[in-house]
Amino acid sequence: MSYLIHEEMITQNPIVGRSRKKLAGVYARTYCGKNIIQSLPSPSSVPPTRALRNSRTAFATVRELAAMFPASLLTQIYYSQPQGRTRRSEFMSQLFHGVVRTNGEIVYNEMEILQIGSNPLVTTTCLPVTVPDKHFTLPVESFQATEVANTSRVPLVIALDYPKRICQSWLPYTQIEGNNLAFNNISDTLVGEVVFLICLWQTNVGTQQIPVWVYGRYEKTI
Repeated sequence: MSYLIHEEMITQNPIVGRSRKKLAGVYARTYCGKNIIQSLPSPSSVPPTRALRNSRTAFATVRELAAMFPASLLTQIYYSQPQGRTRRSEFMSQLFHGVVRTNGEIVYNEMEILQIGSNPLVTTTCLPVTVPDKHFTLPVESFQATEVANTSRVPLVIALDYPKRICQSWLPYTQIEGNNLAFNNISDTLVGEVVFLICLWQTNVGTQQIPVWVYGRYEKTI
């Protein structure tokens, strides 16, 4: 497929599959397998307002958080490809619910996240925790697993803190010890800090004969 723009050509090779170029006030790119032409914003001599600067900062923060999360885990928490967008953009969209506008100011509140993931519901709890040490445990029941959650399999625990730019998978540091989740070798920089933990238990989206284990969905109870 080709685009003719001001007598210049952008050609997308159907084998290579991606095109990206700026030309004469427009930007051509490939997104979710579709070719898109977008107009570039017009330059302005008017300084941005405080509200606009805050909005841009919040957007950049959420984009940074979403970008640092491993792609291999996004494939598992969004087992089906979101329609019309990438898994990472869907993750970013869900994280953006933690950005709250109050009295004209933007604040971050992880408890306002409505959903993480798109698989069957496995928990409704976002748990604020002050990290006591590099090694600590929390009761399994703290994360309120649903009936389809398998609490015998190690879950994906996501640690969030917007202002500190934290969006971490604690999967490498998590073990099940009896009725507890044990977290080991957590970064020294987090000791004494408050982080918000979302525990995505594993759930089977296959059959009993051919199980397909993925990490389920968090959804806030409203």
